[in-house]
Amino acid sequence: MYEELMTDECYVIDDSGKRTGPFNTLFTAGNNIRIYDPTLDAKGGDTLVQPLPNGKEVCFKIKDVKYVSGIDEGSWLVSYSRGGAKPKEQPILNPIYNFHGANNVQIGDNNIQNIRSAVETLVQGINNAQATDQEKEQAKGMLRTFLENPTTAAVLGAAASGLVALLG
Repeated sequence: MYEELMTDECYVIDDSGKRTGPFNTLFTAGNNIRIYDPTLDAKGGDTLVQPLPNGKEVCFKIKDVKYVSGIDEGSWLVSYSRGGAKPKEQPILNPIYNFHGANNVQIGDNNIQNIRSAVETLVQGINNAQATDQEKEQAKGMLRTFLENPTTAAVLGAAASGLVALLG
């Protein structure tokens, strides 16, 4: 019934950074808007985003969300306060690789922890293992192949070539 009067759009960003919408609404001088979309999922503390014609966005802090039943259909009454800050979007992170056992190495997110020490410990463990010389050489060869792999070398950077030298 009133949807044709809703000439503005808004979005909702929850505290985890998930953005939903657009929802049709009408921004006026007050600090309340109505949304007739039954899929709205918002709560106090979320961020309300109003896109502007110049491509920028204005952010508000949602104070309260109430469902109001009506004659034709229900709507959501969203009250907000000015001065809300747009939550920072989560950066896309590199995957994290965990090697449990060799000094708990973790690679990813620009985070290389004691990789040289971990490889040294791994090589020492291979050398001290109760295995034949052939099995030990095979294990070191597999480790060398891993370190020489282009993807591994890209993740480790210059450290990769130095680590291959540890293998003899």
